[in-house]
Amino acid sequence: MTASTQTPSKLNPNLTWLFALGAAALAIVVTLALNPLKPGTWKPILGITFFGAGALAAAATYLSSARTLGVIGRFAVGAVAVAGFYFWYTKHLLTAGVEATASALNTTVTGDVGGFSSAGGTMVAVFVLFCFFFASVSGAVFGGRVRGGLPKLAARLSGSRA
Repeated sequence: MTASTQTPSKLNPNLTWLFALGAAALAIVVTLALNPLKPGTWKPILGITFFGAGALAAAATYLSSARTLGVIGRFAVGAVAVAGFYFWYTKHLLTAGVEATASALNTTVTGDVGGFSSAGGTMVAVFVLFCFFFASVSGAVFGGRVRGGLPKLAARLSGSRA
């Protein structure tokens, strides 16, 4: 066969970086598109973000020839990027909220607003980092199991019911 008629069965492992970048971009776009200041919008934002990370990690593992640990490592880098965004965004929202409250009350803020905002941003960033990473690990392991063991799993399930 010539090279033009061959079709590779799996994607190049380096393309899993695009899946990780896509998961990080999805998290940022969903957060900015939906208004996180409206009551009740944080649950859909985080749900879409973490489900998207898991689904894209599963797809990256299933569709490519990359090892599961390689996909997990690439998505860990994406998790750090998303956590950095959430740190900045939360710090920005908290600082703006304190300034708006002080302006509405015609008073000045005495204290460390930056430290307060940084502490809040750090808590949110650590939460998002762990959840994004856990969703990515779950998705990558699931994709690896489906890629390597779906026929075995189907045979085992059909054999156990007989």
